[in-house]
Amino acid sequence: MAGAEMQWSTLQGEETYPYAEQLKHTYFSVLPSFTARYMADRSNSFQLRYRSSSTAPSLQDLQHVINNTNPLFLSTGNPDLDQQINHTLNLRYLHTTLSGQTFIAMIGATFRTDYVADSTFVATEDQILPGGIQSGKERTQSLHGFLQQDHQA
Repeated sequence: MAGAEMQWSTLQGEETYPYAEQLKHTYFSVLPSFTARYMADRSNSFQLRYRSSSTAPSLQDLQHVINNTNPLFLSTGNPDLDQQINHTLNLRYLHTTLSGQTFIAMIGATFRTDYVADSTFVATEDQILPGGIQSGKERTQSLHGFLQQDHQA
């Protein structure tokens, strides 16, 4: 069995500080799926299942505005983010004995493209950010993709 879903969404917002800006992102996806079953014999079967889904970034993830509600932990969005697409593949093995006992083994994996993550920047000293905002020691920003870097001072 195979199928596909089409998904279309629009995310709109408005920034007023530090400058006025309209935010509008439109996302369109074709999300395929399929399920295949194979009966090796009366007591052994396999099922392979693939599904895809999408997750749009939140308005907070997209807004390029510094959130300074906690001056020691500033955060900002990234207006260049794309939606995250998830691809999930599962394989199931089913064995049923003549006495009715059942053994099930499953394995699965998920692969994500355009993963939306946060990056944390830890400064060694206070800094002046765009707009004249003084930052503390830590700042978080939404990322397109995923990259982890560790820095030692």
